[in-house]
Amino acid sequence: MPTSPVVTLQAKHELALFDVTSTPSKMGAITEYFRANVASHRSAHPLEPVAAFGPRAEEYTSLHHTDSTSYGTNSPWRKHMENNGQILYIGTTLINSGTSLHAVEDAIGHENFKFPIYLDHRKTFNVLFQGRTLSITSTVHNPVWSNKRECDGLIPLLETKGALKHVTVGEAPALLVDAAKMKSILLEEYALRGVTMYTPQGS
Repeated sequence: MPTSPVVTLQAKHELALFDVTSTPSKMGAITEYFRANVASHRSAHPLEPVAAFGPRAEEYTSLHHTDSTSYGTNSPWRKHMENNGQILYIGTTLINSGTSLHAVEDAIGHENFKFPIYLDHRKTFNVLFQGRTLSITSTVHNPVWSNKRECDGLIPLLETKGALKHVTVGEAPALLVDAAKMKSILLEEYALRGVTMYTPQGS
């Protein structure tokens, strides 16, 4: 479950201290309820921490803060994709909640990505984790390119290729996404046609 402690753009993140145990999620009531009442583990990355519950919760979250980006090899975002995870978007769409799309970008390698989606300078954050205060340095998104995202433009492609379904949860409209298929499709479409969340029709 995503549990980011801020709602601002990453470059404007001003939280003085991220306490992994107690800093609330700002991603909505469901995410905060899960963090506070259900999750057994929470990752220590200051920008995109993830709360988890289940037999692999520690495996998914324990090394997230060691990556140089929020969505790297050790992130729950990448591990979720590589282990055939499903993503359920309840009452929202990719434009508001498409964090896993960034894991696809980082799988390509942000140094090689066709757009400058990260700022050249990194930011360092104070994180209270397991009784110690750590200084975690991470890339932050370039706000110029953050404002150019057209994530929902990817929905027809993902639906046509079988990675996304429109479903309902109770009375709420929702999207159900196969994370591994999404990654595979977007990597292929990036290589073939330059498809990204900024250029969903290709470039």
